Amino acid sequence: MELKARCAVLKAKLAAELSEVPREQERGELLLAGLYEMSRTVLTELGPPLHTTEYAEKQAAVLELVSFIAIPMIRSASRDTRGVAVLTEIAEGCPDPLLKKKLKVYAQQLLAACSRPSERSSFRVGRVAAVGSFLLVALLAGLVIRSGELPNVPERREALAVPRPAALPAPAQAQAPLPPTSTGGAPSITLKLTKPPAEAAPGSLGEHGQVRGDAQFTRVQVINNQILVPVLIRHGAESIRVELVLDTGATRSSIHEGVAGKLKIDLKSARATQAEVADGRLVHAWAAPVDSLSVGPFTMTGPELDVLPYRGSQGLHDGLLGMDFLAKHPYQVDMERELIRWN
Repeated sequence: MELKARCAVLKAKLAAELSEVPREQERGELLLAGLYEMSRTVLTELGPPLHTTEYAEKQAAVLELVSFIAIPMIRSASRDTRGVAVLTEIAEGCPDPLLKKKLKVYAQQLLAACSRPSERSSFRVGRVAAVGSFLLVALLAGLVIRSGELPNVPERREALAVPRPAALPAPAQAQAPLPPTSTGGAPSITLKLTKPPAEAAPGSLGEHGQVRGDAQFTRVQVINNQILVPVLIRHGAESIRVELVLDTGATRSSIHEGVAGKLKIDLKSARATQAEVADGRLVHAWAAPVDSLSVGPFTMTGPELDVLPYRGSQGLHDGLLGMDFLAKHPYQVDMERELIRWN
C-alpha cells in the first residue's frame, strides 16, 4: 500500500474508533496505540529524507497524521505522561529532521499540558479548605451565641405625643389653567429619551486580535517561544483568518499551500521560487500576490506571499509573518501578557 494511502487509512481508523469512545482515558489509550502503529509502519516506510517531490508528498502526509494524533492528546492531557515518552522516543529514532522537530515540539507541549491538572486540583483543594474553614468558624460562632445569656430588659412603653401638622396656607393666587390644544383636549408633554451609546468593554478583542480601547495592542499566542499572530488575508471574494509565526528571519511572509487553496489562489499562474524551511532546506514554492494582509490596526495592500508546499490542516500555524510587514511597523512583544505593542 502506498504511504499516503496508509496514512489516510490509519487516520480514518482512528477517527472512527475515537468517535465511539466518550471517555477521555479510553481515547488517550487509542491515541497512544495510534502513535505506536504509526512508528512501526508509516515511519519505517518513509525512509531517509530525499530531495524529491514524491518524498515531499509523503512527508506532508506523515506530518498531517502526526498532528492528527498529537494535538488531541495535548488538548485532553492528564497526569499520564506516557505520550511524552512515546513522542520523544519516536523523535529520537526519526531520520527526517522536520518530523523530528515536530515530534519534539509536541512532546514538550504535552509535558506542559500534563502539569495543568495537578495545578487545578491543588486550586480546588485550596478552595474547599477555605470554604470548610469558613463554615467551621460560622458554626462555632453560632454555638457561642446560643450558649450566651442575654440580660432581661424590662419592657417599657411610653406614649409618644405626635404633634398635629399645621394647616397649609392657601395659595395666594390660583394658577391659570393650561391652554387647550387645537383638538380641545388637555395639552400633552412629550419626553424624548435618548439611549446613551454602548461602549466597548475595556480589554475586549476586536477584529484581527486587536484590543479595543487601545488600537496599539494585538493579542497573540506564545507557544514554545514561538509568537503566533492572528492575521486576516483577503483575496478576491475570499477572506480567511490564519495564525502566522512572527519570524524576523523571513524576508517575505508565507502561507501553507492549504491556505492558498482556501483563498482560491491560482498557483499555475504564480511565479515559481524557492523558500527555506525550518530545518534549512530549500523547497520549491510559489510567489503569489493577494489583495491584502491585515494585522492588528495595520493593513498591507497587494503583498506577494510565498506559498509553501505543506497541506497539513492540523498544524500549529499556517505560515510565517516576515519582514515585508514587520519592517514597516515597529513593535514590542510582551511575552508574559501575550501582547504585541505597535510603536
